[in-house]
Amino acid sequence: LFAKNPAWRLKIAGAGVDESRLKKLAGSSPNIEFLGRVSDNEIVKLYQQAKAYIFPALEDFGITPLEAMACGCPVLAYGVGGATETVVNQKTGLLFSEQTSESLKQAIEKSEKMIFKTDDIVNRAKEFSEEKFASRFKNFVENEYNKLIKSP
Repeated sequence: LFAKNPAWRLKIAGAGVDESRLKKLAGSSPNIEFLGRVSDNEIVKLYQQAKAYIFPALEDFGITPLEAMACGCPVLAYGVGGATETVVNQKTGLLFSEQTSESLKQAIEKSEKMIFKTDDIVNRAKEFSEEKFASRFKNFVENEYNKLIKSP
Protein backbone atom coordinates (compact mmCIF):
# COMPACT_ATOMS: atom_id res chain seq x y z
CA LEU A 1 0.00 0.00 0.00
CA PHE A 2 2.67 2.53 1.03
CA ALA A 3 5.12 1.26 -1.56
CA LYS A 4 2.55 2.19 -4.23
CA ASN A 5 1.96 5.67 -2.78
CA PRO A 6 5.35 7.41 -2.59
CA ALA A 7 3.93 10.59 -1.05
CA TRP A 8 2.88 8.61 2.04
CA ARG A 9 5.40 7.83 4.75
CA LEU A 10 5.02 4.99 7.22
CA LYS A 11 7.09 4.74 10.38
CA ILE A 12 6.87 1.47 12.28
CA ALA A 13 8.02 1.65 15.89
CA GLY A 14 8.68 -1.39 18.03
CA ALA A 15 9.97 -4.87 17.46
CA GLY A 16 8.27 -8.21 17.67
CA VAL A 17 7.44 -11.51 16.07
CA ASP A 18 5.98 -9.88 12.94
CA GLU A 19 8.96 -7.62 12.26
CA SER A 20 10.74 -9.83 9.72
CA ARG A 21 7.47 -10.58 7.90
CA LEU A 22 6.66 -6.85 7.72
CA LYS A 23 10.15 -5.99 6.47
CA LYS A 24 9.77 -8.59 3.75
CA LEU A 25 6.41 -7.10 2.75
CA ALA A 26 7.86 -3.59 2.71
CA GLY A 27 10.74 -4.63 0.51
CA SER A 28 13.02 -1.73 -0.33
CA SER A 29 10.32 0.92 -0.25
CA PRO A 30 12.01 4.23 0.66
CA ASN A 31 8.91 5.63 2.37
CA ILE A 32 8.59 2.80 4.93
CA GLU A 33 10.92 3.12 7.91
CA PHE A 34 11.42 0.54 10.65
CA LEU A 35 12.52 2.28 13.84
CA GLY A 36 12.88 -0.73 16.12
CA ARG A 37 12.35 -0.22 19.82
CA VAL A 38 11.98 3.43 20.79
CA SER A 39 11.98 5.17 24.16
CA ASP A 40 8.84 6.59 25.74
CA ASN A 41 10.05 10.11 24.92
CA GLU A 42 10.67 9.16 21.30
CA ILE A 43 7.22 7.59 20.90
CA VAL A 44 5.60 10.76 22.25
CA LYS A 45 7.50 12.81 19.65
CA LEU A 46 6.47 10.40 16.91
CA TYR A 47 2.80 10.66 17.91
CA GLN A 48 3.02 14.46 18.05
CA GLN A 49 4.61 14.67 14.59
CA ALA A 50 2.39 12.08 12.89
CA LYS A 51 -0.53 12.94 10.64
CA ALA A 52 -2.25 9.84 12.04
CA TYR A 53 -1.65 6.66 14.01
CA ILE A 54 -2.73 3.51 12.19
CA PHE A 55 -4.26 0.79 14.35
CA PRO A 56 -5.38 -2.07 12.09
CA ALA A 57 -5.60 -4.69 14.85
CA LEU A 58 -8.64 -6.33 16.40
CA GLU A 59 -8.18 -6.03 20.15
CA ASP A 60 -10.56 -5.91 23.09
CA PHE A 61 -8.94 -2.69 24.27
CA GLY A 62 -5.81 -1.32 22.66
CA ILE A 63 -3.84 1.14 24.76
CA THR A 64 -1.78 2.53 21.88
CA PRO A 65 -4.69 4.41 20.26
CA LEU A 66 -5.23 6.20 23.58
CA GLU A 67 -1.52 6.99 23.84
CA ALA A 68 -1.63 8.53 20.37
CA MET A 69 -4.78 10.48 21.17
CA ALA A 70 -3.26 11.77 24.43
CA CYS A 71 -0.56 13.32 22.22
CA GLY A 72 -3.17 14.88 19.93
CA CYS A 73 -2.71 12.37 17.12
CA PRO A 74 -5.81 11.20 15.23
CA VAL A 75 -6.24 7.43 14.96
CA LEU A 76 -7.16 5.41 11.88
CA ALA A 77 -8.43 2.13 13.28
CA TYR A 78 -10.17 -1.06 12.27
CA GLY A 79 -13.74 -0.35 13.38
CA VAL A 80 -14.33 -3.48 15.45
CA GLY A 81 -13.46 -4.23 19.06
CA GLY A 82 -11.91 -1.81 21.51
CA ALA A 83 -11.15 0.90 18.97
CA THR A 84 -14.87 1.61 18.70
CA GLU A 85 -14.91 2.51 22.40
CA THR A 86 -12.05 5.00 22.19
CA VAL A 87 -11.99 6.49 18.68
CA VAL A 88 -14.91 8.79 17.83
CA ASN A 89 -15.34 8.31 14.10
CA GLN A 90 -14.68 11.50 12.12
CA LYS A 91 -13.90 13.46 15.29
CA THR A 92 -10.83 11.88 16.89
CA GLY A 93 -9.94 9.71 13.92
CA LEU A 94 -11.51 7.36 11.42
CA LEU A 95 -12.75 3.80 11.68
CA PHE A 96 -12.38 1.58 8.62
CA SER A 97 -14.68 -1.38 8.04
CA GLU A 98 -12.37 -4.13 6.79
CA GLN A 99 -8.85 -5.28 7.55
CA THR A 100 -7.79 -4.80 3.94
CA SER A 101 -5.27 -2.53 2.29
CA GLU A 102 -8.05 -0.99 0.19
CA SER A 103 -10.11 -0.10 3.27
CA LEU A 104 -7.04 1.40 4.95
CA LYS A 105 -6.16 3.31 1.77
CA GLN A 106 -9.64 4.83 1.69
CA ALA A 107 -9.33 5.85 5.36
CA ILE A 108 -5.95 7.48 4.74
CA GLU A 109 -7.24 9.35 1.70
CA LYS A 110 -10.32 10.52 3.60
CA SER A 111 -8.25 11.61 6.61
CA GLU A 112 -6.02 13.74 4.38
CA LYS A 113 -9.06 15.86 3.50
CA MET A 114 -10.19 16.27 7.10
CA ILE A 115 -9.18 18.62 9.88
CA PHE A 116 -9.05 16.99 13.29
CA LYS A 117 -9.08 19.27 16.33
CA THR A 118 -6.23 18.45 18.68
CA ASP A 119 -8.26 19.53 21.73
CA ASP A 120 -11.07 17.10 20.82
CA ILE A 121 -8.60 14.26 20.44
CA VAL A 122 -6.77 14.96 23.72
CA ASN A 123 -10.01 15.47 25.65
CA ARG A 124 -11.34 12.13 24.42
CA ALA A 125 -8.18 10.41 25.65
CA LYS A 126 -8.59 12.08 29.05
CA GLU A 127 -11.96 10.35 29.42
CA PHE A 128 -9.99 7.14 29.92
CA SER A 129 -7.63 8.49 32.59
CA GLU A 130 -6.93 6.44 35.70
CA GLU A 131 -8.85 8.91 37.87
CA LYS A 132 -11.97 8.80 35.70
CA PHE A 133 -11.81 5.01 35.47
CA ALA A 134 -11.50 4.70 39.26
CA SER A 135 -14.44 7.05 39.78
CA ARG A 136 -16.65 5.18 37.29
CA PHE A 137 -15.70 1.83 38.79
CA LYS A 138 -16.47 3.08 42.31
CA ASN A 139 -19.88 4.37 41.18
CA PHE A 140 -20.64 1.08 39.44
CA VAL A 141 -19.77 -0.99 42.53
CA GLU A 142 -21.79 1.30 44.81
CA ASN A 143 -24.83 1.12 42.52
CA GLU A 144 -24.66 -2.67 42.30
CA TYR A 145 -24.25 -2.93 46.07
CA ASN A 146 -27.25 -0.65 46.65
CA LYS A 147 -29.35 -2.80 44.30
CA LEU A 148 -28.38 -5.91 46.24
CA ILE A 149 -29.23 -4.56 49.68
CA LYS A 150 -32.58 -3.19 48.46
CA SER A 151 -33.73 -6.41 46.82
CA PRO A 152 -35.91 -8.80 48.89
